[in-house]
Amino acid sequence: DLHFVETLALFIAEEQRHSAMLARYLRAVGAPVLRRHWVDRIFRRLRKQAGLECMVTVLVTAEMMAVPYYRSVMKISRCPALKAICRRVLREEGQHLLFQASTLGRLQRNRSRAGMRLTQMCQRFLLVGTCAVVWIEHGSVLRRAGMSPIEFLNECRRLLRHVARDRKS
Repeated sequence: DLHFVETLALFIAEEQRHSAMLARYLRAVGAPVLRRHWVDRIFRRLRKQAGLECMVTVLVTAEMMAVPYYRSVMKISRCPALKAICRRVLREEGQHLLFQASTLGRLQRNRSRAGMRLTQMCQRFLLVGTCAVVWIEHGSVLRRAGMSPIEFLNECRRLLRHVARDRKS
């Protein structure tokens, strides 16, 4: 699907813009910018393991983590520039979730009921594991915004249900 390839390229470019905006902001306020992180390495490996569906599932899982995280950053920040960056990222992440839900729907449309149950179980397992890692790495931000680990997990589960619903549309 040539349209998908083009859309995927636009998606990747948008994610790179998010990173560039955040890096510019961090440099402007004198904060360090990480070049590499072990979580990113794991996600990159997972994305490359088992084809397009696995890649999209990993991407959508990362997008789901971003929503409560950037809401939390926006909530605790006093900086108008950072709040504006968070609003933009959140708006665009919402569109990414719709795109990835649609992609998963196309990839999974002929799957048997048992196959879908197994797929959903794997997605939930990945989500819970990712939530644990994100909480370990970024829990201080989420806590400062008033979120507990269970609330974070429940928010990510809610987003997963939305993706599953949108996948069927």
